[in-house]
Amino acid sequence: MTSRLKRTLSVKVANTGQAVELMRMLGELDADIIAESRLGVVKIRIYGSKDEIRDLARKILAVADAQQKSHKKI
Repeated sequence: MTSRLKRTLSVKVANTGQAVELMRMLGELDADIIAESRLGVVKIRIYGSKDEIRDLARKILAVADAQQKSHKKI
């Protein structure tokens, strides 16, 4: 039996549009996630096995990084 772990990510967002887009993407994932959006930050708690958490964190951070890069071009 694998143990259930938790990891918390804090992802900075430049504006409300980025926060909404990130929250929408999180809702599409088949994962045990709790996310809260506050001014400038989306706090994400991921629950699961070590491998599940690692994979989800990579996906989430990749999306957040792509959002930041696309925002800087504008």
